[in-house]
Amino acid sequence: MKKTILTCALIFIAFIANAQLNSNANFVKENSPEIYNKIKILVSKDWEGDHKMMVYVINQQADAVLKCVEIQKRKDYDDEIMLKALGDWAEDIKGVFCVDYKMVVYTYEQQIKAKDSY
Repeated sequence: MKKTILTCALIFIAFIANAQLNSNANFVKENSPEIYNKIKILVSKDWEGDHKMMVYVINQQADAVLKCVEIQKRKDYDDEIMLKALGDWAEDIKGVFCVDYKMVVYTYEQQIKAKDSY
């Protein structure tokens, strides 16, 4: 268990040390600049000035944006659950409507799992 935690920590540190946008973040930046700019606003709320963490979280958010697109293509896609998750994890930051896509994906998947369990 200690080795697993240490390995995860080292991977995280290595990633942070070489902070750059991943392919998903670059894709969102190039193809959906409005979404990308809103992600930057969301991320800067908590991490302004810490550029490595900003890149890390931007990458996570871009991955989640593309995951949302994948989810919408599933046969078991539930629009009502997705809209609720989007509403739950949206916030107004300086007059800009921003969404925490990572939490949207997490919430959606947890709700689908619960829905399918009964």
